[in-house]
Amino acid sequence: MFLSSRHTDLNHAHAASLLTSAERPHVTLDTPRLPSMDNFRDIAGSHLAYCTPTSVLRSNVFYRSNVVNPSPADKATLERLGVQAIFDLRADQEIAAEPDTHLDGSQYQQFNVLGHRFEAFDPSSFKPRSAEEVSELMREVNRDFVRSAPVRSVLGELLTAMAQTPGPVLFHCSAGKDRTGWVTALLQSIAGADETVLMNDYLATNVYTAARIKATLAAMPEDKGAIYAPALTVDASYLNAALEQVRQQFGDMPEYLRTGLHLSSRTLNDLRSKLLV
Repeated sequence: MFLSSRHTDLNHAHAASLLTSAERPHVTLDTPRLPSMDNFRDIAGSHLAYCTPTSVLRSNVFYRSNVVNPSPADKATLERLGVQAIFDLRADQEIAAEPDTHLDGSQYQQFNVLGHRFEAFDPSSFKPRSAEEVSELMREVNRDFVRSAPVRSVLGELLTAMAQTPGPVLFHCSAGKDRTGWVTALLQSIAGADETVLMNDYLATNVYTAARIKATLAAMPEDKGAIYAPALTVDASYLNAALEQVRQQFGDMPEYLRTGLHLSSRTLNDLRSKLLV
């Protein structure tokens, strides 16, 4: 498998993300696995809730996933979880090709995070010659989450909507790894989680989606699969590219959230209240 060198075993990753203080409870989570939406998970953690220096992340508040196209059984599970809103981070072309399934009792809203890239991208002209070329494209996409004003504007609108929406929210893109991974990192940062938590949760995508990625690569010619594999998975260098861009451009994450995404103190406080036990 094409996995990052960082830890990706779920039990190891989540155990490493928990503080060891005896005063901090280890909260067990029972988030269901959805066979038809393999990257569906609670941003609070999978087996154990992530800890911050002062608290524990609350479950059943924000869920992340790949495209919402569940089987009837998985659709019923999502509705039992009480999902109140689906926030779709995809571009118009992606939605037209594979629209979301409506969930009873939930609202739907699109937040086109990378619209500027999809408008300018010509798939027929993209013919990478190496895996490293694809990896660098993924790092550039992650840097855009920070340096692109249009992207920052959409992210600010998204997080504000998340703060204002009562009940559980499900947000997603196509594979649930890049746009969804960055938004997850932002929410976890707002909660006070450190970069180890952010990275372990980010890399867990490679575990959740391993079977699908293996099947996708098996269906490709071997030489083509070797080149495109970095676009199908996540790697520590992708998230690190965005985090380093935050440091270079804004100094730190709080400043990026305040002046880059224009999130008000009230919005940030409301998100923290939702995110923490």
